Amino acid sequence: MRTLARNKVKLWLVTPLTSSPLFDIDGYDTGEFTLNYAIPTIVYISLFPSNSAVTERIFGKDSQLDMISVSNEVALTEDDLLFLTEPLDNFGTTYDYRLTSIQKSINTYNYGFRRRT
Repeated sequence: MRTLARNKVKLWLVTPLTSSPLFDIDGYDTGEFTLNYAIPTIVYISLFPSNSAVTERIFGKDSQLDMISVSNEVALTEDDLLFLTEPLDNFGTTYDYRLTSIQKSINTYNYGFRRRT
């Protein structure tokens, strides 16, 4: 029932493609990396608040999630970013939700999202 088309929300998905090293003013490698993101694409996925016993059974009691999703069509990867409105730039700092947990079952994917603070 959670994967019905009626429960799906239109979101923009941005996936990280590559990471590139950061350099300081003198041109030395700082040891930090910045992620380069793909062009935003529209996905339809169901989002539910993470406040029930079902969430605890799927992700555990200590999971700190804000939203969960169940999908059998959309396969997301770790560190994907979701936007409620169409993003323009600075994806890494303006996202609404970051995918932090994936639990795969036989027929579906269960996703856990954290809201940007």
